[in-house]
Amino acid sequence: MPDTYVQTEDKGEFLSDGGGQHWTLVTTDATVAAATSGDLVIYGEMIGIALEDYNYDAGSITLDLTGGHTVSVHAYAAAAGEAVDIGDWIYWDATELNRDSTNGVPVGVALETITSEATADIGVKFWPSPPA
Repeated sequence: MPDTYVQTEDKGEFLSDGGGQHWTLVTTDATVAAATSGDLVIYGEMIGIALEDYNYDAGSITLDLTGGHTVSVHAYAAAAGEAVDIGDWIYWDATELNRDSTNGVPVGVALETITSEATADIGVKFWPSPPA
């Protein structure tokens, strides 16, 4: 079974409704089963925002894979990840979203800025891509 993570978010859409690609993940994974609407869900290298609470009867959850959502992002003060600027790629590295592509799975691009060493809830346009 792939690694799975759920990160509770502030439940906010950043872009207008619609336009995302929705996919139903069928799994009995206990971590995914704890997800509620608006949570960031990582299942292996599949990343999306839960559009609903996990459905125990169906054993599934519907994810938005390409929409724009408000998520928590950390800006490091290292050479590879200073402040986050609009258009910077954001990655999931098994603990948080940030600019570190070294160990991260690509998530999408930042729609807002963050100063160096800060963590903030910003809009991110999800653009999944294969790892390098």
